Amino acid sequence: MALDKGKTYTAQCNGVQLTAEISPCSWMYPGHGFQLNVALANGTWGLVRRNDLAFADATEQDVQSMLAGVKVIPCKTCGDHALDPETVSNNRDSECNSCFTKPILAGIAQDQAKAKAEFEMLDAQYKQQGCTHRVDAWIHTVDDGDRPIPFSAGHPHRRRCGVNAGQGFTPAGFECRT
Repeated sequence: MALDKGKTYTAQCNGVQLTAEISPCSWMYPGHGFQLNVALANGTWGLVRRNDLAFADATEQDVQSMLAGVKVIPCKTCGDHALDPETVSNNRDSECNSCFTKPILAGIAQDQAKAKAEFEMLDAQYKQQGCTHRVDAWIHTVDDGDRPIPFSAGHPHRRRCGVNAGQGFTPAGFECRT
């Protein structure tokens, strides 16, 4: 009898609850092997895989056996629960999810603050020129990837707009004057 694809499995390791679900890769890709997505309550996750076992042949006992091999260790940064990289596959390097994502989220926040400051400067510049609206468009090119282009425009009777000149692009249909 085939396993339920949507069932959640649980196990305990050193008093910490593991939660697992069967990865869709197990049945979507023939020859992939049987894979579990394992998670801790703090959001830390990893994969446990058996290449020699097909989804169609897997049993509840196989799931429990795979979960029994997962080890929980202290996070190397904060001491919270983390998954042992010797027993699961993930990119957390013995860190809990919070410690792993902290520098990533800090970098995103820094990039967002920089972009916000640049847009505020452009908005102020174009507001002085009489612009009242900004449209942010993404230009998708084959050669150099995606890039944002902000368009700023004033009232139609003023017939002027501002374009981020640093992008070297003037939108079609706009007559730009300063």
